[in-house]
Amino acid sequence: MKRAISSSLLLVTYLLLLINLWTLASSADNADQEFLKCLSSPFYEGIKLSEILYTPNNSSYTSVLQSSIQNLRLAGLTGQMPSFIVTPIIYSQVQIVVLCAKNHQLQVRVRGGGHDFEGLSYVSDQPFVLIDLINLRNITVDAGNGTAWVQSGANLGELNYRIAEKSSEFAFPGGVWPTVGIGGFLGGGGYGSLTRKYGLGADSVIDYRFLNYESNVFDRVSVVGSEDIFWAVRGGTASSFGIVLEWQIKLVPVPKNVTVFAVTRTLAQNATWIFHQWQYVAPNIHRDLYIKAKITSIKTADGKEKTIQVSFESLFLGPVDRLLNIMEKSFPELDLVRKDCTEMSWVKSTLWFANAGFPNGESLELLLNRNAFQKFYFKAKSDFVQEPIPAEALDGIWKLFFELEAGEAQIEITPFGGKMDEFPESALPFPHRAGNLYMMLEGVQWDNKTSPEKQGKLLKWLERLHMYLTPFVSKNPRASYVNYNDLDLGVGSKTYDEASVWENEQAKAQEKAQEKAQEKAQEKAQEKAVESQQGSTNRKGKRVEDGAPVTKKPVARELKRQKLSVRRAQKGVVISEGGASREKGKASVGEEENFVTAEDENYEVEKEDREIKDKEGDVERTRKPLSFLETVPRKKLPFVRGEVVDEWEKSGKNYTAFSDKLRGDVGRKAVFMPTPGQLPFASTGGTPPISTPPCNATSQQTTSKETTNMQGDLSQPSQSPRRSVRLQMKGKFTFENTPDDPIEL
Repeated sequence: MKRAISSSLLLVTYLLLLINLWTLASSADNADQEFLKCLSSPFYEGIKLSEILYTPNNSSYTSVLQSSIQNLRLAGLTGQMPSFIVTPIIYSQVQIVVLCAKNHQLQVRVRGGGHDFEGLSYVSDQPFVLIDLINLRNITVDAGNGTAWVQSGANLGELNYRIAEKSSEFAFPGGVWPTVGIGGFLGGGGYGSLTRKYGLGADSVIDYRFLNYESNVFDRVSVVGSEDIFWAVRGGTASSFGIVLEWQIKLVPVPKNVTVFAVTRTLAQNATWIFHQWQYVAPNIHRDLYIKAKITSIKTADGKEKTIQVSFESLFLGPVDRLLNIMEKSFPELDLVRKDCTEMSWVKSTLWFANAGFPNGESLELLLNRNAFQKFYFKAKSDFVQEPIPAEALDGIWKLFFELEAGEAQIEITPFGGKMDEFPESALPFPHRAGNLYMMLEGVQWDNKTSPEKQGKLLKWLERLHMYLTPFVSKNPRASYVNYNDLDLGVGSKTYDEASVWENEQAKAQEKAQEKAQEKAQEKAQEKAVESQQGSTNRKGKRVEDGAPVTKKPVARELKRQKLSVRRAQKGVVISEGGASREKGKASVGEEENFVTAEDENYEVEKEDREIKDKEGDVERTRKPLSFLETVPRKKLPFVRGEVVDEWEKSGKNYTAFSDKLRGDVGRKAVFMPTPGQLPFASTGGTPPISTPPCNATSQQTTSKETTNMQGDLSQPSQSPRRSVRLQMKGKFTFENTPDDPIEL
């Protein structure tokens, strides 16, 4: 009896489930039919559905759906496909689709270039309408005013081509891949080869035409509140707020010819050291120069082993001679020569970046061909880096790469700095500005012959790489580029508090930014007050007649002197009648470590400022004279200062023991081994190794060229290529291979 009742219950449950499924299907069909009726209503007479509407029953449905899919991994997804694909030709058709979808509770997704890493523009977990903007790609360039209107369905290649048609003196700070859609690019901020010179692509947007959820279209100033939306869609993903139909952009000037180069270095060519130096150079070099890096594994020449290859691809806004001069001064480690460089027009450089294998005479018409560029099966993640990755950590990355076949994984690295450092964090909803050295794109790729098991292995490897990088990338929270969608992010957050980390951190960052703004305002007010007291002064601090040029430098110096006076008072420093200063309790003002003459005032001010900044960066400083290793700023050299000094103390200040220990345990963290005479705290003991670069403290200038370490090993850092050291007297120590200020001894 119980079994019969149980069977009956199961049967009833099954029937109810079938009825529910049938009801849901029937409801969906009814909704679809109602949506179609809405589109074809006499009220909307004039719309030709056969030209712009595709359903799964159409023979062209699949080809239209897959035409813009750039990540082939997503081409065979079995998730919810769009119930309708609409390819509008005019704005009013977009309005109709949005209004009908809203009235019949259908989700709307918008696709531009189709580069979404996870296919979120054309895949959903519920019935939806896909608005494909492929027919809305008109571009109108006004070279006279240096502006252009671009519809969101256009891509970067088409925009670059149309700009070049009108003028060779203008460009747009877009990305390096021509098929990326304008709508998605600008909606996420958008970076590229001109970012260090002009900022993000979104920074160049000056107006828009926007369609909101009520299907109303307006520009930047026509509706109250539009300015807030205008801010939000430039970096906060435009599709989160509505549909940007068209963008007005400001074009930027470029020279008639630019210079590009692409060079590669392997481990045998000291790639580890060169890339490590790149981290310090690329974000700080002249802003006309953009040098991106790409890391991958390749087969060695004999094909028997694997090695790491680092590629450096660059755009310079100027001639090759000027480029070589900058590189020789700022990045000699790369050993760039003239034959590596090619001069070409700006628009040709965009084609060159897309595929460096194109012949120089390749037709620019390729920029208009959406199918001319390779598509991939891939999965990727992104990170922002705020401190250089240590050399020993790079070795760990190399080991991970060696686990895969050559070419299956890569890391693309884009430097920031330059103009990016000038924008406040709140300028746009793209907070990754000042303080970020570069952005990393980590990815794996495969082809259509790769088995599901192999694909799974690659995805797990990418997760391991992402975890390995955790200590070396942005933290609290770990940041990611909004345009590089990654559905793995957020997985595992169980509570609202866990998911709110980003919001809380952003609030703290905004508070900090407001405090800095208030401090700057107070400083400006003080400057004006001092200026009004002193009157107009020239560069030497003397009064000048009304109408003559006035400099604010003496005012700034006066403020620094006031700050220095406060600091000295806090430290117990008094000013003597002769213009010198000494600490209270000292027997004589002649002790050099505490003696400051009036003519050294500016030097003392700058030194005090550096000490304060170093303390803010958690770098321990002392008020007594600093040893050579302690005086080198952290961002100058890739070793941990404290560890080296500790080893010196442990060695009993014996140079031989110190040298052996340094080369054995922490040698990778040292740039060179100074001679005993070069160590201010070492006067005896040992003879420096033969490979040690000479640092003769008695000569005006000494330059050493060292042999290349063909094994790519940093355990003997003195063998890195083209690195030289110059000691200038007058109390300053300068590295020729860095663009930074001299090191004060």
